[in-house]
Amino acid sequence: MRRMRGVLLVLLTAVLVAGGAMLPYIASLVQDRYLESEVDVWTFDPVGLRLGDEPAVWPALCLMAGECEWLGWNSETNLSEEEAKAAAREAAVLLEKSGLAEPGVAGVGLDEMWTESVLLVSGGVRGLSAVLWNCSWNVVDSLGNFLFCNLLIDDSTGKLVQVTVSGPVFEGMEPIYAQMENWRTFLEDYYGLEVEVLGERTFETAVYDKGEGAGQTLGRGPVLERRFILGFNLGEELGRKKVRLDLLEGMTAFNIQ
Repeated sequence: MRRMRGVLLVLLTAVLVAGGAMLPYIASLVQDRYLESEVDVWTFDPVGLRLGDEPAVWPALCLMAGECEWLGWNSETNLSEEEAKAAAREAAVLLEKSGLAEPGVAGVGLDEMWTESVLLVSGGVRGLSAVLWNCSWNVVDSLGNFLFCNLLIDDSTGKLVQVTVSGPVFEGMEPIYAQMENWRTFLEDYYGLEVEVLGERTFETAVYDKGEGAGQTLGRGPVLERRFILGFNLGEELGRKKVRLDLLEGMTAFNIQ
C-alpha cells in the first residue's frame, strides 16, 4: 500500500510539474480565444497593408488626425529610402514656393536627411493602417538663419501627411488669416479634396530674452499665434475629417495632434 502511495505521489508530482510548464501556453491560448471573441479587436493584414487597389492618401490623413499607435516598420515598403527622401524634398520645395515655409528650407542634400519608416495602426477603425516615412533635417540659409523641417510622407502615394517646418513671424491678425487661406488653397490643390475652416483659436505668447544674472527679461510684447481646425471632405461614405493647422512664432505645424 505504501509502495502504491509512493508511485501515486511521483505521478502526481510529474503531472503538477508538467502542468506548471504548460501554464504559459494555456494562458496564451485562453487570451487568444478571448481576443478573438472581442468585437473591437484590430484586424488587418500584416503582409499586404495596402488599403484598396488604388493608392490613396486619405487613410494616412485619417490616421494622423485620430487616435493611432506608432510601430517600427522594417518590412517591405512601396518607396525606397532614397525615394522617400526625394519625395520629402519635393514636398519641401512646394511648401517653400507656396510661401508656407521659410526660403531655403528645401536646400538640403538627400544624404543630410534623417529618415525612418513607421507603421501607424488606428485605435478606433478596424483594419486602418498605413506605412509612413519620417524625414527630418536642419539647414542654415544664406543669412545664417537656422531652419528645420520634419515631414511625414505616405509610403503608398509619396505625399506628405504631416508638417512641422520653420515659418514666418506674423505681425497682426491679417497676415495670419492670409497665411491660413494660403494653406487651405494649397491643401485643396495638393490632395484634390475640399477643405474648409471649421474653427479657430488665438494664443498670446510672451517672448523673453535672456537677462543678466538670474531670470529673464521680457523682450517684446505678446505674440499672436493661431490654431485653425480644418475639415477635409472625403465624401458621403467617409464624411469629414478634422485636422489642425498651427501658425506659431517662427514655426508652422500641420496635422499635429
